[in-house]
Amino acid sequence: MSADARPLAPPFHLPMMIRGERIEPSDTDSVHDFGGAMICAPDPIRHMPRLGLRNRSALDDLHALSIDAIVDFLAGLQDRLEPSRNVHLNWAMRMSLAASGLAPSIVEAEFRKLSKLFDRAHIEAVADGMGRPFLEGWCALARRNGDPMITRVRAVGARSLHIIAGNTPALAALTLVRNAVARSDAIIKIPSNDPGTAVALAQTMIDYAPDHPITRHMSVAYWRGGRSEIENRLLGPHYLDKIFVWGGQQAVDGIRQRAALGVDVISFDPKISISVIDLAELEAPGALHDAADRLARDAASLNQTACFNARIVYLIGKGDAPSHDMSRRLAEATIAAVASLPEAVSGAVLNLDPVLADDIQALRLTGVGGQVLGRLGECCIVISDDAAPVDFAGALSGKAVNFVIVPSIDAILPMLSHYTQTIGLYPMALHTRLAERLALAGGQRITALGCAAAAMHPGAPQDGQDVLRRHCRWVSDSVPASAEDAHGAQMPEWAIPTLEKCDAL
Repeated sequence: MSADARPLAPPFHLPMMIRGERIEPSDTDSVHDFGGAMICAPDPIRHMPRLGLRNRSALDDLHALSIDAIVDFLAGLQDRLEPSRNVHLNWAMRMSLAASGLAPSIVEAEFRKLSKLFDRAHIEAVADGMGRPFLEGWCALARRNGDPMITRVRAVGARSLHIIAGNTPALAALTLVRNAVARSDAIIKIPSNDPGTAVALAQTMIDYAPDHPITRHMSVAYWRGGRSEIENRLLGPHYLDKIFVWGGQQAVDGIRQRAALGVDVISFDPKISISVIDLAELEAPGALHDAADRLARDAASLNQTACFNARIVYLIGKGDAPSHDMSRRLAEATIAAVASLPEAVSGAVLNLDPVLADDIQALRLTGVGGQVLGRLGECCIVISDDAAPVDFAGALSGKAVNFVIVPSIDAILPMLSHYTQTIGLYPMALHTRLAERLALAGGQRITALGCAAAAMHPGAPQDGQDVLRRHCRWVSDSVPASAEDAHGAQMPEWAIPTLEKCDAL
């Protein structure tokens, strides 16, 4: 690419973007050291009255826009989001090269993919997932026999704070698109490992249409998470209706504790994704290497920094010597497949967990509890001796995977929970047998092995939640079914004479 791909050196000077205005850090603003990322940004305390939106009625300019107009605006940004032509995104990419901990090849590839989230078909699918008829206006619900009331429902915008993660720049773009389609006001809190993307997107919107309502209802700010003088003031119903928070358990718990009653907290807390492979099926010609290639993509994409990455692989087998031999052959083939992945998918791991490295080395030396193949940071596979994950399975990172041989699916189900996100199955025939049982046991996304990193349908649930609809506030409006019950009041036009059911809810 022709864009400058040299990392920027910290400290990073980050402007605050408030409703179409760029505010640069001043000489009096502090430099924050957050995990080695030195960041200087304007103090939100000084700008709190403008950062938060006290008056919900100020969303009326967004609600004056049709969904078609919103789609047109967002789709109009697509051609402006190529880092080689957009100086703001190029600046953001160079900061991510220094702050993210991902290989440069992965960072550059992720920034090049940002514009796809502004594709018209993607935006339309987001609107459909939220319930487009309800975004466009009031929708009447079907009356049951004898129901004395006529009811209609509408989705309206919300005042939202988005505390996003920084493991991929796509989260900032996805937040922008979803929030705009919902006709909501957004404050995006900048993550320290992706400090520039949200700022760059906001600046691009200002360059494109500075007075557009969507531009005027997006703000971007940085503060160190847990700063009570900011969060105790901001996280209340006077400024917010909803908080979307991505991150570790400590960050999520902190927000839940500070959020006031009346504020809806939607959390994307840490998840563990798994794969389930039937060892007997690997005897078929070509099946072993097919499964290994698929598993490599699921485990090593984005260097295993995403929740969808496989970390535990359950292998259905008898637990005898042939099962262990096949498991070892699959592990060796997977290690080779990871090494062959494109650099834009899987690259050098820059920050290895030293505690995990010690645990794996101890197991390698003692052999007590399992065997270790490969190398941490390249691809490391730990094969458990018994039918349970190793003690440190929850900390697996750096392209490390735990193979666990189990006698049947019944041994896997008790190990699933709220924290189980994506489950990749091999072969495809397992879907028919297992999808229902895995869903009931806690699985939140069930797919074919090798498809975990594929883009989800824009309207699909996420982490067991109907996330798109939760971007909106849902309001009902009811009137008596008969004029007599209305005590002489004139019936509204929408209630006369008949109503059709709206199936979109």
